[in-house]
Amino acid sequence: MLPPLSREWTTSEIEKLRDIQPHAIITTNYDEFLETIFNHDDDGDEYDEERYKVIVGEQILENQQNSVGEILKIHGTSSEPDSLILTKDDYEEFNSRKRYLSSKMLTYFAEHPLLIVGYSATDSNVRRILSWMNQVLSEGEVAEDIYFLEYERDIDDRTTYENTKRIQLGGDQYITVKRIVAKDFEWVFDAFSGGDGFEIDVRTLRKLLANTYEVVRKNTPDTEVVDVKRVEEIANNSEELATVLGVSVGNDRVSFQFDHDYRPSEFYEIIGVGNAENFKRDVLLPIWDREGINITQFNNRYHVAFFDQGAVEPRLYSQAAIDLSNNILDDENWELSIPEGQIPDDEVLEERGLKLNTVMDD
Repeated sequence: MLPPLSREWTTSEIEKLRDIQPHAIITTNYDEFLETIFNHDDDGDEYDEERYKVIVGEQILENQQNSVGEILKIHGTSSEPDSLILTKDDYEEFNSRKRYLSSKMLTYFAEHPLLIVGYSATDSNVRRILSWMNQVLSEGEVAEDIYFLEYERDIDDRTTYENTKRIQLGGDQYITVKRIVAKDFEWVFDAFSGGDGFEIDVRTLRKLLANTYEVVRKNTPDTEVVDVKRVEEIANNSEELATVLGVSVGNDRVSFQFDHDYRPSEFYEIIGVGNAENFKRDVLLPIWDREGINITQFNNRYHVAFFDQGAVEPRLYSQAAIDLSNNILDDENWELSIPEGQIPDDEVLEERGLKLNTVMDD
């Protein structure tokens, strides 16, 4: 007789599962087990802000953009009884909306590996979900990025097993997926967490994507308008995007500095210069003298402006600009961190930014 599973073993597996930090989690279960795992830390304490956002039932279809860090409960949740898919009529209504939901799910399946855990291959829900993916596969093709994880407690007694699994979907339709058989899931979860995961908390990334979508979806009030050309430049150039996000190069750290939160008047007050003329003389001019760069003439980790919006260029400064300015003003060592490839041509810069000519002439 096999010994019972230990509490320590089970807890360790749950911790490994949390470490995967998946893009999204899709479940047909009603309970709140997954929320408990992913929205609590290793000590069991709930995060101040939910780490994974719970999306229930039809809310999945209402999201305007695909996001990250979501638990998609497509059959409802026990905390919202009206959301549950339980009766025959519920399932018939659910199936009538299948094509909309399948389109939503395909955006996840097409871009990310899919690990199926805790389901039987005969489960009708699994078959329904896999049938969505099967729509984009050629007949007989193995779904390379779909993994079916099976628990087998006496696996040590086996010498071989198939590494693919053929799952019947109904009628003459089937799908072949990758198969993993194990009695210890820790090494499986370790393998998936060791892939190309997120370098930052999924909460931060979810906010970044949602806010970026909202900014470019519509103009903000007054003078704060979207610099469409700049957005296009960033979207088409990963180096440009890395610069805007403040990605460090040359070491193992990746930091995000998407924090251009300070209007000029607030920025001048914080660094103690009072106004634009003093800022130009005491900060911009030393940078120009040493680097030949006017940081207010283009968008970078220190400064962003909405150019080509008329005579006035609305601009914002970042915490990095505050730190740089303070070092210059305090006569401390400072270094300008702007990749050369981000600096536009001189012709583009000529009419932009705060003018230094009046300061240099004095």
